[in-house]
Amino acid sequence: MRLTTLAVAVTFAASCVGNARAQSKTAVGVEGGALSGFYESLFQLGLRVTPSRGGYGSADFAFATIPDYLLHGTLVFLMDLGVTYGAPRDSSPVYVFPHGGVSMLGGVGLSNGGGGAVVGYNFGAGLLVHASPRLGVTVDYTYRRISGGEVALSSLTFGLMFMH
Repeated sequence: MRLTTLAVAVTFAASCVGNARAQSKTAVGVEGGALSGFYESLFQLGLRVTPSRGGYGSADFAFATIPDYLLHGTLVFLMDLGVTYGAPRDSSPVYVFPHGGVSMLGGVGLSNGGGGAVVGYNFGAGLLVHASPRLGVTVDYTYRRISGGEVALSSLTFGLMFMH
């Protein structure tokens, strides 16, 4: 629980870094890709909110579901909340965003109503390529250790991002 509290505090502090003009530049989009773990690879589909340019620290948020489990009556979701710092600082069309923070893997049985969640940590890196001033594509790799380091999950996702 201390790790979660620390990560939330660091994320909040990092989101306050930088000037107000830079903070308003965010990218929001949909992504899909492969989630590896549990001795198999599954398709994940989700949303991501991240900075749209480099030069300042900010929050990075991702929420994903695994549609295969939904077909069997279970909603399984994965959430990542962390901090990131984009590079380079100039107005390049390509940015790299290393990120790290906390993760939560949860599930809810849709037919029986049972559920639960476990937390852990994550780190990784994303690449954002601006196709236009309002549209971009992203590739992201995230490695996670869930439930006290017992479960290792990694994902490689590709997404379509809309800049604000």
